[in-house]
Amino acid sequence: MPTTTGTATDYLDLLARFHTFVTGLGGGAAWTALRNTGTEKIWSAPGGGADQIIVGVKTFFNVGADYYNWRLGGFLAFDAGLAFENQSGYVGVYGGVPAASLVLNLWNSSIPYRFYASGRRAIILAKVSTVYVTAYVGFLSSYVSPGSWPYPLVVGGSMAFTPEPGPTSASWRWSYAGAEMANFPIPRGLSSFPYESSLRVRIPSGAWIGIGRAAAETRANFGKVWPYSNIASIDWRDNLGGGYMLLPIVLADGTPNVYGELDGVFALTGFGNGPENTVTIGGVVHYVVPNVFRADQADYFAIKEA
Repeated sequence: MPTTTGTATDYLDLLARFHTFVTGLGGGAAWTALRNTGTEKIWSAPGGGADQIIVGVKTFFNVGADYYNWRLGGFLAFDAGLAFENQSGYVGVYGGVPAASLVLNLWNSSIPYRFYASGRRAIILAKVSTVYVTAYVGFLSSYVSPGSWPYPLVVGGSMAFTPEPGPTSASWRWSYAGAEMANFPIPRGLSSFPYESSLRVRIPSGAWIGIGRAAAETRANFGKVWPYSNIASIDWRDNLGGGYMLLPIVLADGTPNVYGELDGVFALTGFGNGPENTVTIGGVVHYVVPNVFRADQADYFAIKEA
């Protein structure tokens, strides 16, 4: 899995660097730009060759509130005549009604980053001051046959609000510490709306569902994420002989349907662990990331480096 690291000068430079990275992938994995401006980009990722995975980013900011963010998109198709939010199948629409979309919280200053990408999906890790924010756009590693689920699209970010704050609200800032601020592998528990979640998957029916952290989730259009739905109150330690176990992050619902797992992202304990540590298993390095600013045992995950 191609990986690159660096430091962007700001949120716009980060987008430009990400665009260069994914459109420059080798081996037939390069993404194609469908819309390419300085503040908005929509791409088609090739998947396994026959797929057309449509995802995008649109920036939004407010100088007075001191936020400079990306709004994340996942779509079914692209129409050059339509606005970002009006593209077919946009993740920020539920039942034909605009709802809260997914956000990556950034700032207008230097941003150390790590990008991970293939022809099927991309992961973004950015460090803003002392917090870590992440995004995922592309396909799930599906447990369902392609004939039954040809478009297993996932979009994940570091924030989702219901309802969204006004454009001058400081709640959009990277320093916001509410439950709405949660990296996609470890989303918040959901209360009334599936689109409260920073992790969403387009299920075989064609509906988007929100993935939350509740172990006993049984509501329609609400999903849950294993193992984090089951370990929040468990004293999860490292291995008896030392080192760490990596677990797949599996998306399911209460039916129960088990859809698949995030590609290249794994659960691990934060016991005796910390941000930017590495865990090597079978010669493969995994980079340890906290859930934004949190430091509990059940608030860490790892991204496969190669």
